[in-house]
Amino acid sequence: MIRRHLLCTLLLTLAGLLPVAAHDAQGAQAPRYRNWLCYYGTDFGPAHYGRFDLVVLDGMKHPPLERKEPGKPLLLGYVTVGESDPSSPTWMLAQHQSFIAGKNENWGSLIIDMRSPKWQGILLDLVIPKVLAQGFDGIFLDTIDSAMALAEGKDAAKYEGMRASILGFLRTIRERFPDIHICMNRGLDLLPDAAPIINSLLIEDLSFEYDFEKKEYRAVPKQVQQALVAAARRGLAANPELTVLTLDYAKPDQKARIKEAIDYSRSKGFVPYVSTLALDQVFYHTLDR
Repeated sequence: MIRRHLLCTLLLTLAGLLPVAAHDAQGAQAPRYRNWLCYYGTDFGPAHYGRFDLVVLDGMKHPPLERKEPGKPLLLGYVTVGESDPSSPTWMLAQHQSFIAGKNENWGSLIIDMRSPKWQGILLDLVIPKVLAQGFDGIFLDTIDSAMALAEGKDAAKYEGMRASILGFLRTIRERFPDIHICMNRGLDLLPDAAPIINSLLIEDLSFEYDFEKKEYRAVPKQVQQALVAAARRGLAANPELTVLTLDYAKPDQKARIKEAIDYSRSKGFVPYVSTLALDQVFYHTLDR
């Protein structure tokens, strides 16, 4: 997510999607999870994250996993699938492998060709079971867009079949681990087909994002924002039970932006969270309801 996400190249491909009315959440069913948290540190424990309904933590380095009662909060472990970075358990296994397709300079991570059976085997046989064995209720799949982007660039022909392969990978996760909660960050080009496989979808950078070149937080263009909402609607049409989470980035003192991001997300029936790019703090902006 998030820590390793590419800038929004995918969004330009969604520009043709129709915008959604500003208040289309009226009459919608109340979300199962009223609030959520994404936190990749270790300093804030159950007393802090336990105030949220759904919590995403690092799959390997995290605070103690504790719940107030069974399933509350729902705890998801982070798993990067389209990239491998130095903090990932796949880092050493990925070195000098044929499935390495490039590098994400923003995070110093390796971009992966997710069509590789060997790579999928590493995730399915080693990484995901190891994360779940720690006591998580499910997994948070990040960096899918990094792999999807390979099939959209100048080497698109070289990476033909990427979408079908990733959908097959998601189906295999569901078959092997039928009872876990699967949350997918972005991967919007996989919709609507991916929607019935997963439980929740994260729309990252819905209202505000981080500009890596200028090193500042900025507003997301309205046409991109509308395209993201339309993509989420495609997922909900295919799976009405899908929970749509949103994650925006802002400085803690940018209170007007934080409120705007939360209000906009909720107006669409989504579940918001706003943090800084590092995701190493816990913010309680959304706990007013």
